[in-house]
Amino acid sequence: MHLSFSNKITRDGVKFLAELLKRNRTLEILDLGANRIEDDGATDLSEALALYNRTLQALVFTQPPPSLRL
Repeated sequence: MHLSFSNKITRDGVKFLAELLKRNRTLEILDLGANRIEDDGATDLSEALALYNRTLQALVFTQPPPSLRL
């Protein structure tokens, strides 16, 4: 399963997505494109993926969260 978002997800949206990913075991590719998820959204997402999701093979950020930008 491949899920792609571009410019539609905010910090609150990614928090909701993180909760969904805790239950979803079929997602293989998550493309978050150029979204505005911010640092706390990225933290929620990474925790959900690290602790619950074992199927994700690729996570794509064309624009990383603010704390990762140089």
